[in-house]
Amino acid sequence: MKRFAYPFLTLDERAVTFAGWFAGPVKGVVRRAPEIMEHWDYHQDIQVEVELSVDLAEAARQLGLPAQTLQLQVALSMGTGAGRLPRRMTRLRSSVLDEGRHSVRLDAICHGYELSSRLWLELSISLLGPEHCGNGLSPARKGARLWGTHHDMLLDGGGASRFPVELVSFSCTFPGRSFTTAPWFFFWRRGFWEADFGGSVRLYINDDMPLTSERFALGDAATLQAILADAMTQIISAMLDEDGCEALLAGADDGSVAAQARNWLGLAFPQQNMETIRSLRTQQPGQFHAAILAAADPGETK
Repeated sequence: MKRFAYPFLTLDERAVTFAGWFAGPVKGVVRRAPEIMEHWDYHQDIQVEVELSVDLAEAARQLGLPAQTLQLQVALSMGTGAGRLPRRMTRLRSSVLDEGRHSVRLDAICHGYELSSRLWLELSISLLGPEHCGNGLSPARKGARLWGTHHDMLLDGGGASRFPVELVSFSCTFPGRSFTTAPWFFFWRRGFWEADFGGSVRLYINDDMPLTSERFALGDAATLQAILADAMTQIISAMLDEDGCEALLAGADDGSVAAQARNWLGLAFPQQNMETIRSLRTQQPGQFHAAILAAADPGETK
């Protein structure tokens, strides 16, 4: 755990005992959380468990606060998304420690459909009270962070070009919509280029069309290629329409929608500049689409 110079007194290992990170499949065996969760996919939820205890007398001494009124909040949070830092943080559980309760066990379920590329877990202790008490170096405000640790777990199988998939009945899920007889629907919102790719898109497979849904479930190469090519075409075309897309692509963070557009452009149109690709789309649309379809070969995309 890295240490930072806070402007007030904080807690160390003499006051805080942390049992470590535990994770595993829901209703499965929960073990020490690995650095890489192997064979994971978006249908798999992950259960997380932590245990922590605080020596309140020692904590009060380190903080310069009265033990009788000391209250601490323990919070378990998760983040997800590729890049140096998680793109989205969510508080999962929290609990209060005080003179009557010195330890806590927190557990939570991280839903697979909310995850992308990694699972960042963070456990923190902050001050609840008392406020404005103690000496000049004592933490004085509610919420002052006193201790923290984290665990960064890569999700194997949740790579950059993967996205959440749902098998649903379009007639029930999207009643009255013009695309209820479409074999699939790739959902995303144009313009949110810096958003996390895995958390911003979703592929719906129409369960009302068993021929397509069964082929998809069986991993039929031609079906997967056609579906992926559709997603690639939508995102590539939208990126080509953006003003200043070259700068947008050059500055894209790993794991973002823009970064995925950059990856797919490189696969479909290697060593070609944006103007050449735009010209190809306008002048020879058949070749443009065929190039993307070829790049969508499930064995080639990444």
